[in-house]
Amino acid sequence: MRTQLNIKGSIALATKKSLRARQQRMATVVTKFWKDAVMRSELSTRAKKRYSEAITPYKTKPGAYISDHVAKLLESGWDKFDMKPGLLKGVMSRVVPLGGGVFRTVSQNSPVDSWIHPGFKGAKVVEKVQRSLAKLIGEATSG
Repeated sequence: MRTQLNIKGSIALATKKSLRARQQRMATVVTKFWKDAVMRSELSTRAKKRYSEAITPYKTKPGAYISDHVAKLLESGWDKFDMKPGLLKGVMSRVVPLGGGVFRTVSQNSPVDSWIHPGFKGAKVVEKVQRSLAKLIGEATSG
């Protein structure tokens, strides 16, 4: 799963300094474009904030990357897993608040499949941003 965006192109006869400045501007544009796409995604407000804050522009090349493990998981998703071992770490049983005044008890005696997290398909924003940027760059250069 891709967790970074690179924009490659040739800038003819540019000095190193102007090339670096152009690359940094392109990295800034890619970063803003990517963050805007995250904010339009179906993630929760808290997840959008975490993901958006982790998008970091490269310093020496055009593009950006995700600098946070949780944000990478929000992008790529994860498989289902058993939550019971983590909930029971070091204790025999625990009462877990589910919200709205509802509580549920987890213990070693809980049924095997009773605490399985269904997983998360991932936001898959990188793929959408890459397609949008490729289209935008294609339109800008075909003229």
